[in-house]
Amino acid sequence: GWHADIALADVRVRQGRLAEAEELLLGKDQSMQALLPAARLHLARGDFELARATARRGLRAIGDDRLRAVELFALLVDAELGRGDVAAATAACAELVARAGDVDIPALRARAGAARARVQAAAGEGDAGVATLEAVLDELREGQFPWMQATLLIELARRRDEAGDVAAATVDAKAAAAILAGLDVVVSPADAALLERLAQERSIPRPPATPTLARDGKGW
Repeated sequence: GWHADIALADVRVRQGRLAEAEELLLGKDQSMQALLPAARLHLARGDFELARATARRGLRAIGDDRLRAVELFALLVDAELGRGDVAAATAACAELVARAGDVDIPALRARAGAARARVQAAAGEGDAGVATLEAVLDELREGQFPWMQATLLIELARRRDEAGDVAAATVDAKAAAAILAGLDVVVSPADAALLERLAQERSIPRPPATPTLARDGKGW
């Protein structure tokens, strides 16, 4: 039963149903299988410190499981970038690329390439990031891993837009919106805003608003 709940929690994170994902993971935080979706949940909520700590704990627990290591290092890269630590993200990305180098699984290789492109962009290497994303997309067959293709296209549209190539960015954004139209997933508010602006797509689902609790002096 635990494995089914953990797998469903991962789906709920991608659907933006974060409260449901958290409920499914309650009491399972000691399970190695739960660490990956838990890290994704923290990342989706913008809690980069917790995402980082969970990913690191997962990397210590998995031993020689290279497939999970690639996933966890990709999450660690995003957590470090969210914290603003480009040097730590670069180090995590180097380990990620080394682990994924001879793994003949397109989805994992694509995830590693996407993480590398994000690090390159954060380091001010925008052109290199675009080239990396193009190479990753070229390796995926049309219709293969649609969610991944959509996220890669959104990243590519963002990089082109930042470089001033609005026409090419619009093409990528429209391609991403077309893929997302057939998926039961949500994108981040920043991604949705990009698609609305470039692709004039108004129906991209966003994550629902989530109440938060924060300390204010002696109270909450």
